[in-house]
Amino acid sequence: MNDPAIINCFVRAGLETFEAELQVTIERGTVTLTKPEDPGKPVIGLIGVTGDLEGMISLGVTRETACAIAGSLMGEEMTEVTPLVESAIGEMCNVVAGRATLLLNDIGQHLDITPPVIIMGDDLKMSMGGVPRLTVPFHTPFGDVEMKIAYHARTKDEAPSALHVAART
Repeated sequence: MNDPAIINCFVRAGLETFEAELQVTIERGTVTLTKPEDPGKPVIGLIGVTGDLEGMISLGVTRETACAIAGSLMGEEMTEVTPLVESAIGEMCNVVAGRATLLLNDIGQHLDITPPVIIMGDDLKMSMGGVPRLTVPFHTPFGDVEMKIAYHARTKDEAPSALHVAART
């Protein structure tokens, strides 16, 4: 979980995606290790990652930031979290994860991703069986976005997980 080359692929994918899709300059905050009991943001886009690595990537935002990002993408003001806003956050997560898989492929890590899932609620806590998560904050004009990355390397002898099977169907 601590390979800087792998982590940098995810971070770079986040930076490139937000700047390209939202057409703004963003700043990356300090990367921290997050415990499962640490609550996340109330709107989370989540994508599974499987292949040479298995885990997840998520983008967490406040409701206001979700509306601002969706509004920017749609070219109209959004004031409440609707299915369209949820879809926009899911798509941003999808693009970040897709870009990360391309960057990871360049360093020899072959991955598939699952479709995005949106989770909403206050004080959300997610666990991946004890696998630590790195939290990478991005500061945007629309509000902060928390990218959380959790993965472990899959050995060649390890059978594919249900996540891998789901990503391939």
